Amino acid sequence: MNAQQCGPENQFAAMATVQSGASMALAGPGAPRTNDKRDVMDLSMIIRPEHTFIGVSVATKWSGLQNIAEKAASAFGIDERKILQALESRESLGSTGIGNGVAVPHAVVEGMTHPHGLLVRFARPLDFEAVDDVSTDIAFALLFGEANRGEYLNVLAAIARQLQTPGVLAAMRKARTAEELYSDFLADSRV
Repeated sequence: MNAQQCGPENQFAAMATVQSGASMALAGPGAPRTNDKRDVMDLSMIIRPEHTFIGVSVATKWSGLQNIAEKAASAFGIDERKILQALESRESLGSTGIGNGVAVPHAVVEGMTHPHGLLVRFARPLDFEAVDDVSTDIAFALLFGEANRGEYLNVLAAIARQLQTPGVLAAMRKARTAEELYSDFLADSRV
């Protein structure tokens, strides 16, 4: 089963790869969560409340990546051009739109010592050329240093698991403030 074969409610479940061992979680939204401490990732250590933005007004995914690069440069003290070049290079390899209105633009960026991310909700959905052709209104931008390259799949799996929690994505879309968006995303994430 792949993300295109799943209904919207199961797309994130198909993408939730658990990196402990070689197991893959393909459970549906009602499946029990694991309490194995090796599988738990504290996303609040990667995406901070002050790195959450709502109502970001851009016209295209490329201008969205530019906006993300500006915000990331300010947040993480890394040159904006390096971030933008890394994000654009990765996006040119294939869309980071994972479906159901969500994109996860990501890149290895010189100068990053720890994985960091931004949570962005766009004012209007953008065409991110997602696997399901649904326009993207929520983006999780993830930046890693070369030494952290392997952590990307763990973070993506944690985000996918969180998004398959019933009601999380709908609540994120209804949030009126960046604080609500962040809180709705991380609700019950360390259960």
